[in-house]
Amino acid sequence: MTRYLVLGGSGIVWAVMMFTLVRREVVPYFDYQTPPSYRDVLRDLRLAELTKGEIQAAGMPVGRIETMSERIPDGTVRIRTWADMNARILGTGKQATDNVPIKLKSESVVDALYRLSSLWSEIDVGFGDATVDGVREGDFLNVKFSLGTGKKTFGAVSQKVEVPKEGMMGDLFQPFSGGGSLFVGKKWKIPTMTADVTGARLSWLYASVTDREEILWRDEKVQTMRVEIRTEPTEEKRPTHISWCRSDGIAVKQQFTFQSLVYEIVFVSREEQSRGQAIRWGQDRFGPRP
Repeated sequence: MTRYLVLGGSGIVWAVMMFTLVRREVVPYFDYQTPPSYRDVLRDLRLAELTKGEIQAAGMPVGRIETMSERIPDGTVRIRTWADMNARILGTGKQATDNVPIKLKSESVVDALYRLSSLWSEIDVGFGDATVDGVREGDFLNVKFSLGTGKKTFGAVSQKVEVPKEGMMGDLFQPFSGGGSLFVGKKWKIPTMTADVTGARLSWLYASVTDREEILWRDEKVQTMRVEIRTEPTEEKRPTHISWCRSDGIAVKQQFTFQSLVYEIVFVSREEQSRGQAIRWGQDRFGPRP
């Protein structure tokens, strides 16, 4: 009788352990819904729209970020982001941190069916830069990564990545810039561009709406949805990005971690622009790039 009790107890313990393991390590990878799409964000876009934000560290401004969304005469929509900041990295000498200037330029082109058709991004960290070029072919994005300095290229590698039909592609600062209907408990996967000392690459991030939260935004209390983004689907791991979005999906504040230090993006304005204003902004921020 004692042997049967021991075997039965061992079986129950094993079953509980397996249930817990599957629930924590397997189920999270399948518990994801349709992600917010370019259609959600761009379907009501008529005139060009310029969004400006301030990048802060410990409450002090350290940079700027701007995004221009515009419909092009050929029927596509172009989304351009420009950012300039002084990042702090953990110092190797007497100073606790060192300042490194970082410049980001990115461009995504979305076709008339709200599918990502191409992307381009350049990250300049002063001593070198990483460039990403991608073109859509069917359900995949063929991406080329280049690492170099100035006009000199040290190396390049290509990667083929499957992307959702209308899914949005994120970048280093903003893997999710807001959009779509949000509710507590919603989860989705985000294809995004990341960068570290080895260069740039594409990977998956995991987003979830964790709570309704009232935040202070520009001296005003705002009701928001808190969107946490992680490198793995389990919620035990600390999020690398957090977005606070209004009920219409528009982000008012974001937080991201770079080199183990935390930064915030506080969005300060969103304005419609004429075609001429959009062209002049592109010339000023992107130079000769068409």
